[in-house]
Amino acid sequence: MEKVVIIGAGITGLVCAKELLEKGIEVELYDDNDSPGGLARAIRHRKYRVDLGPRIYHSQDKRIIEYWE
Repeated sequence: MEKVVIIGAGITGLVCAKELLEKGIEVELYDDNDSPGGLARAIRHRKYRVDLGPRIYHSQDKRIIEYWE
Protein backbone atom coordinates (compact mmCIF):
# COMPACT_ATOMS: atom_id res chain seq x y z
CA MET A 1 0.00 0.00 0.00
CA GLU A 2 1.16 3.51 -0.78
CA LYS A 3 1.84 5.81 2.17
CA VAL A 4 2.23 9.57 2.16
CA VAL A 5 3.71 11.61 5.01
CA ILE A 6 2.32 15.13 5.37
CA ILE A 7 4.09 17.67 7.54
CA GLY A 8 1.73 20.38 8.69
CA ALA A 9 -1.88 20.03 9.85
CA GLY A 10 -3.08 23.36 8.55
CA ILE A 11 -5.93 23.66 6.08
CA THR A 12 -3.80 22.47 3.17
CA GLY A 13 -2.37 19.48 5.04
CA LEU A 14 -5.79 18.44 6.36
CA VAL A 15 -7.47 18.68 2.95
CA CYS A 16 -4.60 16.81 1.31
CA ALA A 17 -4.84 14.04 3.92
CA LYS A 18 -8.63 13.79 3.50
CA GLU A 19 -8.38 13.52 -0.28
CA LEU A 20 -5.62 10.90 -0.15
CA LEU A 21 -7.48 8.82 2.44
CA GLU A 22 -10.60 8.86 0.24
CA LYS A 23 -8.44 7.41 -2.55
CA GLY A 24 -7.30 4.58 -0.26
CA ILE A 25 -3.80 5.95 0.34
CA GLU A 26 -2.38 5.62 3.85
CA VAL A 27 -1.49 8.96 5.42
CA GLU A 28 0.71 10.01 8.32
CA LEU A 29 0.05 13.62 9.32
CA TYR A 30 2.44 15.50 11.59
CA ASP A 31 2.34 18.96 13.11
CA ASP A 32 4.31 20.63 15.88
CA ASN A 33 1.14 22.08 17.48
CA ASP A 34 -1.19 20.20 19.81
CA SER A 35 -4.24 21.05 17.72
CA PRO A 36 -4.71 21.03 13.94
CA GLY A 37 -5.77 23.95 11.80
CA GLY A 38 -2.63 25.98 11.19
CA LEU A 39 -3.58 29.65 11.01
CA ALA A 40 -7.29 28.77 10.97
CA ARG A 41 -7.54 27.57 14.55
CA ALA A 42 -8.49 28.82 17.96
CA ILE A 43 -6.77 28.36 21.30
CA ARG A 44 -7.82 28.90 24.89
CA HIS A 45 -5.90 31.58 26.74
CA ARG A 46 -6.96 31.74 30.36
CA LYS A 47 -10.75 31.89 30.13
CA TYR A 48 -10.86 33.24 26.58
CA ARG A 49 -10.98 31.61 23.17
CA VAL A 50 -8.58 33.36 20.79
CA ASP A 51 -8.72 33.06 16.99
CA LEU A 52 -5.24 32.90 15.49
CA GLY A 53 -6.05 33.41 11.85
CA PRO A 54 -8.67 33.30 9.12
CA ARG A 55 -11.93 31.72 10.23
CA ILE A 56 -14.00 32.34 7.12
CA TYR A 57 -13.39 31.33 3.54
CA HIS A 58 -14.53 33.61 0.70
CA SER A 59 -15.07 32.30 -2.79
CA GLN A 60 -17.39 32.79 -5.75
CA ASP A 61 -16.71 29.25 -7.01
CA LYS A 62 -19.69 26.96 -6.24
CA ARG A 63 -17.46 23.84 -6.24
CA ILE A 64 -15.28 25.30 -3.51
CA ILE A 65 -18.26 26.47 -1.48
CA GLU A 66 -19.87 23.00 -1.70
CA TYR A 67 -16.59 21.30 -0.75
CA TRP A 68 -16.25 23.31 2.46
CA GLU A 69 -19.90 22.92 3.38
